[in-house]
Amino acid sequence: MKPSVPKFSEEQFTEWKNEIESMIESRIYHKDLLKQAVRNAITGRARKVLATLTHTATIRDILDKLESNFGYVKSEESLIEEFYTAVQGREEDVASWGTRLESIFRRAVEKGQIDEDRKESILKTRFWRHLRNTELRNATRIYYETNISFEEFKRKVRREEQELETLKQNETKVNVQQTNDQGNLMKEMFERMSRLEAKINELSKKNSDAEPSRHFESYGGRGRYPTRRNNYRGSGGRGRSFAPSRGRYQNQGDYQQQNNANTHPAGHLNGQLL
Repeated sequence: MKPSVPKFSEEQFTEWKNEIESMIESRIYHKDLLKQAVRNAITGRARKVLATLTHTATIRDILDKLESNFGYVKSEESLIEEFYTAVQGREEDVASWGTRLESIFRRAVEKGQIDEDRKESILKTRFWRHLRNTELRNATRIYYETNISFEEFKRKVRREEQELETLKQNETKVNVQQTNDQGNLMKEMFERMSRLEAKINELSKKNSDAEPSRHFESYGGRGRYPTRRNNYRGSGGRGRSFAPSRGRYQNQGDYQQQNNANTHPAGHLNGQLL
């Protein structure tokens, strides 16, 4: 059976190497077929590294040569420091955080800096204590204190992470809906106020337009006070107020004469004429 070897990647050399080693350990593939498949999967700059090997080089020789050129080269002290200072990244989910921590741990084990027998307790402790989300850490404390494997513990933490994320999304939807409802209510109130203000302005305008008409009817030519036309024509004019014979009051001489006649009628004992 022809093996299917993934393409070589400098950035993911450790993962690529682990995949090849798994294929070797499985013993499913013939060594020569697997070696040729590995050679064919190596391209680019790494291909030039193969030129330094003889045609008799084994798969292990190829992996060791690639390790020296693209493998992890930090010192043992730096590797230990990296493991014990690792924390979950801001944009890193639980699964990615656990995988990255395991990769560092595996390199430390290969360098002989950490005892693999302590893998479960070391990984669980580092993984749980440095979860970024405090709420998630508190929710999974009971699992941390339980005697379960790191893989089982990681699954439970991932489950809690998803539940918290779902709850957060639902709360966000509720808040958005409430905000939209409040916004619609405020919009409706503003529209009502605008319509009310428009009606008030319309009524005010009608009242303002009607006021001059009422003023003209009250104080026009036939009102209480005479108009300019009737008042200033003179006594001999055509106005109603000061016409000689048709006005309300005659001139003073006529009025006095009439008054004397009414006061001392002819034939009266006290009068001048008998």
